Amino acid sequence: MAVGTAGLAGCSALGISIGDDETDTGTENSSEDNATTAEEADNATTAEEADNATTAEEADNATTAEEADNATTAEEEDVSLSTYTSSSYPYSVLYPDSWAVDNTDPQLVVFSEGQSGGTMAVNVEEKYHEEETVGQATERKNQDWKREFPDYEVLNHERISLPNNYVGMVMDTTYTNGGDLVRDKTLITIDQYLYVVEVNRYEADYTDQFDAVAAEIAESFTITDDDTF
Repeated sequence: MAVGTAGLAGCSALGISIGDDETDTGTENSSEDNATTAEEADNATTAEEADNATTAEEADNATTAEEADNATTAEEEDVSLSTYTSSSYPYSVLYPDSWAVDNTDPQLVVFSEGQSGGTMAVNVEEKYHEEETVGQATERKNQDWKREFPDYEVLNHERISLPNNYVGMVMDTTYTNGGDLVRDKTLITIDQYLYVVEVNRYEADYTDQFDAVAAEIAESFTITDDDTF
């Protein structure tokens, strides 16, 4: 057993301190820990910067998308309307003045937008019978369109007041034409003739702003009390 004691004493006599060894090791470990901590801090900072960069990029992208949406809206809002007055029938109506007008057939006047596929038409027909009402005419036309377009659907409808004390029925409808889904706002009204006013676009391009323009057009339809027609 003396060997063990001598051994510990011999280490002390040689000036070798076990306690000092432990202190040095602790210092080394502390340095390593500090280095690790610093590295972790750098990594955390780098991760935070990356997150911040990602967040900033996402914010930029969101801002860019919002600006693009705002630009589109602003562009769509720039719609100027003019008045078309028929020389063959007693009516006038607003239409987008950038659209082309084809009144070759005065009974069916067509207004065309161009690349977005927007179309407006005013169709003048003879009434089915002298006492036909707006409601009866609307029901009859819906049946005709349902036969022509199997997926024809009326989304909503309402009776509105028109200038000169006339009334009309306005409907929002959809149907497929030539493989494309079309959204349509239709006005039906009557005097001695039956008038059908349609404003439509491809469903994909039919925005809320366009719908507001179509509603303004429908509400502008004016039957004039002119005995010359």
